[in-house]
Amino acid sequence: MSGRIFDLIDLEWLNQANQQIQSGINVETVLQNVPLTDGRILQTKFLNFV
Repeated sequence: MSGRIFDLIDLEWLNQANQQIQSGINVETVLQNVPLTDGRILQTKFLNFV
């Protein structure tokens, strides 16, 4: 295991998020709370996507 947090993002959730974004939902809204496969929630509102 590489230890990177992004390795823990569930692929099914990622597909659903992609569909929501393509349907017009704001990207920031979709990505506010990303569930991880180990049960944690990645709160992206605290990350800086620059």
